[in-house]
Amino acid sequence: MAAPVVAQGDVVGQDQTLFRALNPKHYEEGMPGENHFVLRRNDPPNDGLSTAVTSLISLDDFRTLPVLVEYLGAGFGVAELTVEEIAAKVREHGLPIRVIHSPEESWGVHRDAHAVITGHQELTGNAGRKKILDFQRFLMGLARKNFHPPLDGAPQAGQ
Repeated sequence: MAAPVVAQGDVVGQDQTLFRALNPKHYEEGMPGENHFVLRRNDPPNDGLSTAVTSLISLDDFRTLPVLVEYLGAGFGVAELTVEEIAAKVREHGLPIRVIHSPEESWGVHRDAHAVITGHQELTGNAGRKKILDFQRFLMGLARKNFHPPLDGAPQAGQ
């Protein structure tokens, strides 16, 4: 059965979970690092951290997406982030950050699973920069709670 078609910009529900591919170069002592969650204020609007909605793609399918394997190699880890926890942080600190569907053609049959964490571009000045860095550290903490390390036999950072 094909995944449901979603529209660009649809907000991802708080009951959803996201996968985030983790580049092995950025692990910190074998765990997700802050550089896995870099948000730039000059990112185009509605662009940001690439993720996948887990209800629309399995972990196995995500790990084998040709575009990710080509970019990151077979040895990438995967973080699982809950939209509910992200939304709670956003509300608590009054951040303009949101998780939106952003269908990605390069993901082939799983194009509709693609989503981005975005909105950080609206944060300006030194205070905005600090909020972005704090949010990046928050995402790293979430990633460390539910981290799927690279599959056995896959090269890891520092090896």
